[in-house]
Amino acid sequence: MKKRLNKDRLISVASVVVAIISVIVAIWAIKVSKNIAVQSGSFDKPILEVLIGNNEISKSQVNELVIGLDVEKYGNEFVVGGIPIAISNSGKKSLKGVNFKFSYHESIGRQALELMEYNVVGGYHSKHVDRHFSKMGSVQVASYYFPQLDPQGVVEITDPLVIAETRYKDRITLDNGISFTATVDYGLVVEIGASALDMVPIVRDLNVSVINATSLSELQRKHRETIVKNINETREEAHILEYLESLVFGNNRVNVSYVYPEIESVSSEQVTIYEAEILGSKLHSFNYEVRQWRALFN
Repeated sequence: MKKRLNKDRLISVASVVVAIISVIVAIWAIKVSKNIAVQSGSFDKPILEVLIGNNEISKSQVNELVIGLDVEKYGNEFVVGGIPIAISNSGKKSLKGVNFKFSYHESIGRQALELMEYNVVGGYHSKHVDRHFSKMGSVQVASYYFPQLDPQGVVEITDPLVIAETRYKDRITLDNGISFTATVDYGLVVEIGASALDMVPIVRDLNVSVINATSLSELQRKHRETIVKNINETREEAHILEYLESLVFGNNRVNVSYVYPEIESVSSEQVTIYEAEILGSKLHSFNYEVRQWRALFN
């Protein structure tokens, strides 16, 4: 009986040893296969990203571009700037057949600027980029195409846009004869799209606003006031449970890029327009949380 127990124990121990060796062999085989795949480049792939300045335009946050303009000086002039958006390939293989588009509501009047030049910064000259303009219902689309973007490559395209204060003012008279001026601040929503061969397309919204300011410091001060107002109104408009749910599950981060551009006049055949230099390298940026835990019980 004792010999049988010893034999059974020996068989059990041997089975465990065999199992351990099998696991070790399997892990070693996986590691070797992975090393071979890494060395052969099987895991290498292109990585498509959309940037404004040095910041990724992420789906998990609200993205804003804020532009300062001296309205007293240029409010009645034709000022053209642009939206500097970059496509990057942070992967190890080239992106093929890259499409890049800006979609605007027709009320913005993007079509009027189609004959104007656009700016390209990066690995491509503008003559190597195909640009097309199209309309789909109330949406106007400016599209750009380039055949390839190499690993670690970045191409920034500044699509032209009329720069005007995004504030609506109107004089309102009530039935009792009392009159007052109503002012509404708003933003332009521009849809940014990017795609490439064998890649999942990227679609992001960018909120563009133009604030009346005579300097960068005044632009910063006014926008800070807007942020505080936005944070307070967001809290006031929500019940505590709604606010808590948004804190936990909502999209609360806001990424802000802002610029106070230099403006130069360009004259041709008795017509003068003003160009606002808006490039990704000129942008400042920060982010904030529109919903905050400290405001939960306010």
